[in-house]
Amino acid sequence: MEYSLFKNVVFHIIPDEQSAFPLVNLSVSGFIGFPLINQMKEIKIDNQAGNIVVPQTPAKHGVSNMFLNDLGYPVIRLESGQDTLLFLLDTGAQISSFSKKYYDTHSEIIIEKGEYGKTVMIGLGANNAAEIYKLTDVSFKIGNSEITLPKINVITKELLSANAKERPVYKNFDGAIGQDVLTRFDEIIINYESMYLTFSDKNN
Repeated sequence: MEYSLFKNVVFHIIPDEQSAFPLVNLSVSGFIGFPLINQMKEIKIDNQAGNIVVPQTPAKHGVSNMFLNDLGYPVIRLESGQDTLLFLLDTGAQISSFSKKYYDTHSEIIIEKGEYGKTVMIGLGANNAAEIYKLTDVSFKIGNSEITLPKINVITKELLSANAKERPVYKNFDGAIGQDVLTRFDEIIINYESMYLTFSDKNN
């Protein structure tokens, strides 16, 4: 097996409470940040083998469906019904969700077709109580792949981050892509050179 070596990596030290998820009794020792990820150019996540591969030569692709927001987080352009939407790529979230921005735009049909409820959104260093509506059988097209989620939450208020400025997490975006989408495929390819997210199934 070949390994990539990265030198002079800058580390940012944060308090323990900012790297903890108290509701699920989880604490992590560190994170790979964007400055290092960006140097990798392309990341392949193999869900079947349970490993991550960084190719020496990033692959070109006909799809360009990703950009970075002002904090360096990946934003994915996708289609749902007649809408073209912008979703944050949140690899730490177990489930995908629609944001308050999406709720404000489609509130009438969401209230009519959705199931009202309450939940707690677990995030890094902070948890947010949220009123939600649950929608069923919602379809997305991401790149050349189509996904239908049996259930997805629509959040009705802004979720705040754990930093001092209480910055809204999903402000200006329609939602977030979580593991319920990312684990549906054998392989995930995130390319920071040509700026795309694609999926593949090895048996197809």
